[in-house]
Amino acid sequence: MLTLDNRDFDILKTLVAHPTASMAEIASNLHYRAETVSDHLRSLKERELYNGTAASLCWKKMDMAYVPVTVRAPLDKLPDIYAACRAHPYIEYSVRILGATDGAFLIFTPPSRAIPLLIQFLDELASRGVIIDHRIYVTDGIERSFLNPDFKIYDPSRGAWDFDWERWEAKGDSRGVMTDGGQKLLIQPELGRLEKSDIQLLRILSDDAKISTEEMADATGLPPHTVRRKIQSLEDNGFVIAYRALVAFSKFHLSSTMLFNCNARTSEVQACRNRLMQLPFPGTFIPVQNGFLCQASLPAEGLPPVDRFLSQHCNSTEVSWFDLPTSDIALLNADAYNEGKWQVDPTSLIDEPLKTISRH
Repeated sequence: MLTLDNRDFDILKTLVAHPTASMAEIASNLHYRAETVSDHLRSLKERELYNGTAASLCWKKMDMAYVPVTVRAPLDKLPDIYAACRAHPYIEYSVRILGATDGAFLIFTPPSRAIPLLIQFLDELASRGVIIDHRIYVTDGIERSFLNPDFKIYDPSRGAWDFDWERWEAKGDSRGVMTDGGQKLLIQPELGRLEKSDIQLLRILSDDAKISTEEMADATGLPPHTVRRKIQSLEDNGFVIAYRALVAFSKFHLSSTMLFNCNARTSEVQACRNRLMQLPFPGTFIPVQNGFLCQASLPAEGLPPVDRFLSQHCNSTEVSWFDLPTSDIALLNADAYNEGKWQVDPTSLIDEPLKTISRH
């Protein structure tokens, strides 16, 4: 059973709503002593309920592509898949999925000109019998959006989310103006303005943005005032698009994390985005060619209304479940960036990752 006292819960609620809030700001907002906040944060981390705050990056500005991939594969081949992906310089995320697709869900962030090499890498995995087949999803000109969890509707004493599903499902047409985060992006790559230290800072921010400036300075060899200036510039110029608190929502009575793979017309993609963004549960909405992907963690009672809504707006919907204990998150690979360019060669992107299969 998950046990949270009122202070634990108040601190988590504050972090979810204000991911970059400092300890002093949390203490001031809640009228707690700073020592109290520090003790509870330590306890939340030890119990793996809170794992820091991560920055979401704008890959396009770094001349990188955001490429979701689903692969069908036998269960006994998953260790080979994970080994090869961990050795790939541009893997961001991997997790086992079950349901419409039995295999794995992968997210790669290769340099734009390296996409053909990514396709060759996946084709080679198939030719070696590691995977059965794969599907690469081409993202369009709309940035991915994040479904924001709202702890205000969670009752820790009952372990229940007090959300009016009937009202959500009964709402009218949602084809109007796109919600925040759904704007068309007229973004040009600006890789030339980034130094190696900028890439190192983006890597740190995407892991835990709440470590101290002094720690970031030690990691990059920069003075603290330069670290602060660079981070402000990276935020102001759109290289960082959002911050999210890394909370173990699976422990808060959300039955499962699901991947909805939906084929839909452009107008319906917008309608689905607007409606799904109204859900107070964690997730990510990813527009892709011919539809969208949506990863979301929902309570059990939310599965039928979401499924009914998607079936009304989409030509087809495939649902898979995440096996979260198998998830593996990788950080931006700063070592692959040198002299203003990303590493792009068949040896690093194909040959070296494939060597792990025979060794594994």
